[in-house]
Amino acid sequence: MPELYHTGHHKAGATYAAVERILVFGGKDHSQGEIMNISVFNKRPLLETPRLLLRPVHVDDIPMVFAFNADLETLRYVPREPYRNLDEALEKVAGFSKGFKEQKGIWWTYVLKETGQSIGYGGLFDVDVACSKAEIGYGTLSEYWGQ
Repeated sequence: MPELYHTGHHKAGATYAAVERILVFGGKDHSQGEIMNISVFNKRPLLETPRLLLRPVHVDDIPMVFAFNADLETLRYVPREPYRNLDEALEKVAGFSKGFKEQKGIWWTYVLKETGQSIGYGGLFDVDVACSKAEIGYGTLSEYWGQ
């Protein structure tokens, strides 16, 4: 059975369940030990929860990625220095794209359906298809915590 290592510090609830069910196990019952679903690298799926749309991260998300990574409160459990400029966020988004092309990661932006506001991002990284393992990382802007 694929393993996921949680590196985020917020409750993921329905979002995590959607990622696990659809991406890792291909929507199947994983009690039988199915292997990792790598078809997600052919076409990145859109995911939905009752409140959120999860769409691929793209360059329009650079300000949100910067805001998350520049906020000391959101980085409390993340082992890195806060971002100082938008170029660092651009590098992060470019890294997400590179990881997807290399089938090593897949990331989404969390968008509130009601307002269209991007409030965070998350996904799988350090994907190891041969061992059916990946790490999961996620976070939301601090002003959306507890909602």
